[in-house]
Amino acid sequence: MFNKKIYWLPLVLRLAVYFVAVTAPFLSPSIVVRYDLPGFVFWFIFVPLQILITYSFSKSLLPESASPAWIKFGKRIGVSRNLFFPALIFLLPLLFCIFPGFFEILLRAYIFTIIIFAFNILVFRAGVVALIFIELGFIYFIFYRLLDFSRASDSVWQTSSYILPVFYILLIVLYLFLSIILYGSSGNKKLGDFKKEVIVFFVIIIPLVTLAAILIPADYLVNDFIFNFRNEQVFPIPRDVDNGDDPRDFGDGSLSGIPAERWGRRSRSSFSGKDRQYAVMIVSTTAFELYSATEYFGGFHPVHGFVNMYNEYTFGEISERSLNMLTRQRFLETWRNPFVIPDENRVETRAFYLSIIPERVVPYLPVMIEPTIYSMQRYPFLFSYNIVSLISPLTTSQLEFVELDYFPQREFERMTQYLALPLSDRHMRILDDFLEAAGVIIPEGGYVNDPARYIKNIVAILNGFSTFQYELGFENITSVEHITRFLLENLSGDCVEFSNAAAMLGRRAGIPSRVVVGYLASRALQTPQHRQALAELQQSLDIIADIPLRNLMLVTTAHRHSWTQFFIPGMGWVDIEPTSFAIPPPFDLNDANIVIPIIRQMGDRSENFVFPWRFISSILLIIAVLVITFLYLYKFILMTVLSVKSLRPVTVSFESRYKYILHRFFLSGYPLKTKSMTPVEYGGINSEALLFTELFTELLYRNVYSSDEYDHVTKKFEEEYFRLKKLTKPKGFLKYVKNIFSLRGVFY
Repeated sequence: MFNKKIYWLPLVLRLAVYFVAVTAPFLSPSIVVRYDLPGFVFWFIFVPLQILITYSFSKSLLPESASPAWIKFGKRIGVSRNLFFPALIFLLPLLFCIFPGFFEILLRAYIFTIIIFAFNILVFRAGVVALIFIELGFIYFIFYRLLDFSRASDSVWQTSSYILPVFYILLIVLYLFLSIILYGSSGNKKLGDFKKEVIVFFVIIIPLVTLAAILIPADYLVNDFIFNFRNEQVFPIPRDVDNGDDPRDFGDGSLSGIPAERWGRRSRSSFSGKDRQYAVMIVSTTAFELYSATEYFGGFHPVHGFVNMYNEYTFGEISERSLNMLTRQRFLETWRNPFVIPDENRVETRAFYLSIIPERVVPYLPVMIEPTIYSMQRYPFLFSYNIVSLISPLTTSQLEFVELDYFPQREFERMTQYLALPLSDRHMRILDDFLEAAGVIIPEGGYVNDPARYIKNIVAILNGFSTFQYELGFENITSVEHITRFLLENLSGDCVEFSNAAAMLGRRAGIPSRVVVGYLASRALQTPQHRQALAELQQSLDIIADIPLRNLMLVTTAHRHSWTQFFIPGMGWVDIEPTSFAIPPPFDLNDANIVIPIIRQMGDRSENFVFPWRFISSILLIIAVLVITFLYLYKFILMTVLSVKSLRPVTVSFESRYKYILHRFFLSGYPLKTKSMTPVEYGGINSEALLFTELFTELLYRNVYSSDEYDHVTKKFEEEYFRLKKLTKPKGFLKYVKNIFSLRGVFY
């Protein structure tokens, strides 16, 4: 007789290995950026479900008794197995598009679907045994990437060294055992013909792996770091100060430092007055400037002004909601934009960010983003990541020379959400007066349909700020009342007022517009003091020591910025700088005193290996709690299912009623019915169940009845069922509680 447990064993072990691998990033301190929502749904729900379904389909040559319930369901509704399962497998990615962001990884979902489907067919139906190592190799690749991130710095490995070996040991054990099971279930051997391999595995391999885990020191995978000690001194040695929170002056009055351990949250403010600017990040790139966004505002509220767009839907391009998620979302794998195609109007630009803030900044249009790596050794520059973006080379000063020859109607039809401007009549009149004075023709249809007028409207709006005063700072006040007062009365403001006003005016003039907030990394903003600060930081930050100084830019709180993005047909969204048309500020905040952290090298880690008893105990406790929780859940589901099935007429439910009563007997303290016992034999050791088991045996095996006789047997069986159900009902509070917490029924 076919054993269903052996049928499911390869699948259970495969999923166990898989979940060990994809769960590791949650517990590893070396990974700061983990799974986003689409990634979590993809790796923890979609892929396991596809593995389950395709495995079931690939085993379709097995006996009918081994077929899962959904295969039998397909037959009941008249759909053959060979049609039902492939249709379900390839429709599943579309069903998962109900999750936000999953549509953007739909192509990858279909690629994985095809790979998983082909793998299961070749291994479990065609018997191509060698392919099982492809799947296991993929799991090991995940751990290789995890190890790669862990080796990012000495301190990261030190904090990870007690956790990662546990995962590697568990993975190795599962890997070896699964290899044996997969080999046996692939069609070359019967599962009962490789007992020697299983014995070798349990008797030799597992003890060896356990011994290695205890004896190998914690730093067996450590990196050897070579520090480049440069002899030159860029600045004099900092003088001691009485107040430990005050900056230490480096000697020239324009650059000072604070001990890294006292840095705190200084980089969170946009600026700290006219006298100081604090370091936020170091950017390595060959580009002249990078508008690095932290948030996009494409929605519009009649009171609050520009806000996040939450309910948008875009087809064929990355959504604004996804762009906003990129700054904070967590993933282990490298993120890639699924909608990017080569564009001659944009330049591929690579950038490396070494940042104090955990939020990621992303230049538009992102193509690839590597996971953020966390390192305490560089505190407060804890976060580093690489980004590739397609940057528009069009600068604000070049706008007036642009001639549009690409003006498709369909682009504006999908941009209507970026033209929405629900304003009161008073606020709308203020915008109209400004546009009329600037020489802008307001389109009647909501957007400009003349290519020659399109660019002229943008340039006219920007030239309209020529009499406005640009003030340095970043006061994030964006209400409609505040922005219209800026246009009508104040005529002066910081980048927030200019960017929000330009976007509002752009929408009124028929130009799709939105506001972007982030940091501006520009070589034009790098003063000699910024370059001196970078040279000083290179002395203590080994990760940037070998990067040419000309490729580095220091971004400070003075570079916190807000700007406008206009949509230009054929070019997409382009970063526009409205403040460049205004009257320059009386002073330059970028010339303020630069404050950087004084970074000291971390001490060497301990060379003495201490077995992590507390950590191992915690892991074992967690496993025990999960196992117990699973057993209680299994018991509850099992008893509920049997109870519900027993509600049907006796003629179709007598087997369910029999199993339900046996469970209740055992929970109540009666003897356990072993698998080797027949129902009547069990009645021999449990007198209360004797008549019930005899009636069950008769219903199960007897085929010929007279009409009255069959009704009599079923009625008697039902009476016995209710009698035994009442007999096994807990009597008294203590017995009721004992019945709830007892796990005796699980043994059935």
